[in-house]
Amino acid sequence: MARENEDFLYDKFVVGEKYDRMSVMKIGEVTVPQQARDITGITRFNNSIVLFVTLDKSNKEKAHRYNDTFLLDGKQFFWESQNSNTPKSPAIQNIINGYPAILFVRIHDKIKGVTQPFIFAGKLKYLEHDKTNPVEVLFEVENYQNKPNALLGKIYAWSTDTKESLLSDLPKALMKVKNSAQGRMTDSKKKKAIELHAMKVAIEYYQQLGYDVKDTSSNCPYDLECFQNESFRRVEVKGTMSTGQFVNVTRNEVQDALSENCETDLFIVSGIEVSVMSAGEYITDGGKIRLITNWKPKAEDLEPTMYRYNAG
Repeated sequence: MARENEDFLYDKFVVGEKYDRMSVMKIGEVTVPQQARDITGITRFNNSIVLFVTLDKSNKEKAHRYNDTFLLDGKQFFWESQNSNTPKSPAIQNIINGYPAILFVRIHDKIKGVTQPFIFAGKLKYLEHDKTNPVEVLFEVENYQNKPNALLGKIYAWSTDTKESLLSDLPKALMKVKNSAQGRMTDSKKKKAIELHAMKVAIEYYQQLGYDVKDTSSNCPYDLECFQNESFRRVEVKGTMSTGQFVNVTRNEVQDALSENCETDLFIVSGIEVSVMSAGEYITDGGKIRLITNWKPKAEDLEPTMYRYNAG
């Protein structure tokens, strides 16, 4: 029997629980294939469209790094189809025509070689799409959890450092969400939570080395001043959810680091885990320290990401 003639029983799943591809087919009471690889990322059934989405695609080829992300703390979901799909593809047509999309999502496909399960995020309701290739779709998350469990909370909060630049290419519907007061508030709150976590890690690190540490982030182009006997150094602190290979620095931060007045360390806390524990509230944990002592940024390691334009 073809899958598009079967009804997928999505009401049998629990939001926030773990499932693998094969168990999803079994619990949904549809035909179970011989192997998981036969279950694609988008599967069309008679009553719904089932999506299996891995958010972190950093290990994929550039052409397959589709932009899939939750917005507004998990209330909305932005999804890009595979390049072969168009608005006329049967599955995309079903989505546009109001068929529920059933989302199973995970952050990483593997951790230390072990395949990761998917988390059931619930039913998605179509809002808008952009007629591009790949097709970009904005959904409302109908089963949004105001107080998600730890697994779902991390998924709601997950993002990449390139997210801001990617948003400039997304459809107008998404830009409206991004530019709303709520969108600005939640983004800034998550950013602040990451920054505060990194600052805490950095302060504890230097204090353990015997330094007296002063927080100067509110009034200087660097974040910390560290004193130990006759020794004095400045510290620029960066926190990120990514690997930390690339971090954003301002012009003032670079100029201050290049100054001969004092040595500046670049203290990066990468891989910070962020969870949404309740609406608009973030919990941070973990992270790996990467320390570049006496940081002197070279021109070839700096990439312009923003310009000031004189419109005359």
